[in-house]
Amino acid sequence: MIPFNLIRHLNMAHHVKGRIRFRLRPEALTYVSQMDFHEITSSIRSVSGIEDVRINLIAGSIIVYYNPRQIQPKWWEQLIRSHETEIPHLLAEMTSAGSLQSSDHPANSL
Repeated sequence: MIPFNLIRHLNMAHHVKGRIRFRLRPEALTYVSQMDFHEITSSIRSVSGIEDVRINLIAGSIIVYYNPRQIQPKWWEQLIRSHETEIPHLLAEMTSAGSLQSSDHPANSL
């Protein structure tokens, strides 16, 4: 399961389609350093459409590589601004909407 409490400690630093860099807020560095990085990356990778996750505690950043055909770029902004209780629903909506975005979907041939 994604550590939802981690999301509130992130700011979007840079975003290009397929790759997003989050900066950890300074107050989160101690919190994150006590977490299991393997558990964090594994849980984030478990989301359909996430291809890779890299955590750099020294730089205070998390980079997520994702498939923009499965996850719309606009969802990241919504995810960061969401309240912790909304995140599970948003993630479910995000991945189900992404499955409708596949190149095989008739709407994408317009």
